[in-house]
Amino acid sequence: MLLTEKEVLVDFRREVNASNRFMDASGARCEVLFSCSTFAHLNRGLIAAVESLSFAKKKIMLNIVLFGPPGAGKGTQSVHLVQSYGLVHLSTGDIFRSNIKGNTELGQMAKSYMDQGQLVPDDVTIKMLESEVDKHPDAKGFIFDGFPRTSAQAEALDAFLDARKTPVTCMLALEVEEEELKKRLLARAETSGRPDDADPAVIQKRIGVYKAETAPVAGHYALQGKFTGVDGIGTVEEILERLKAAIAH
Repeated sequence: MLLTEKEVLVDFRREVNASNRFMDASGARCEVLFSCSTFAHLNRGLIAAVESLSFAKKKIMLNIVLFGPPGAGKGTQSVHLVQSYGLVHLSTGDIFRSNIKGNTELGQMAKSYMDQGQLVPDDVTIKMLESEVDKHPDAKGFIFDGFPRTSAQAEALDAFLDARKTPVTCMLALEVEEEELKKRLLARAETSGRPDDADPAVIQKRIGVYKAETAPVAGHYALQGKFTGVDGIGTVEEILERLKAAIAH
């Protein structure tokens, strides 16, 4: 069982108090003062124990790369995973919009590319993501929604998280048949108001782009033993249980 820092300190003090006292032949209690070197040795041991505990805490941070084609229910499941595990949800779409609306330096850079119909360079996207992660130093973990989309982005994300000693835990991909996705998106268009949900040609293109982008990223995490495909058909609760099972595994 993993002890908390408080428990480590309490156990340490208890040992010091026990070792710092003994009973003489007459039964009277005598105090024995530790030498400076002995105390320094114990102090170093305490520091090492606490540092080891802190590292253990960092190691168990839960970082999930969540993928799924348009209409797979990624947004819905993200909400439930955040609630279940106390994670921070990071969506690249939300991050782009926030930076552009806030007129940040990175937002201006991203907008300059988007206005020209070009993809935002990986280094700009990564810097935005790093900035968002740094806003949550006490996070239990993150859900990376729709990112990384390329092998280069996956490598950049790995390098960033590995440097913090909080690597990606797993990549989960919600799998739904194409015809089912089209039905869901057309049904969603009735309430979402999004034109890209209502146009069959646009839907087909979005699904095609997802397949083309995801394959190399899936391969990247599969080589690390971190990729799991999850059946995205069923009730919200059923799919959530499958995701939890994949995380536990």
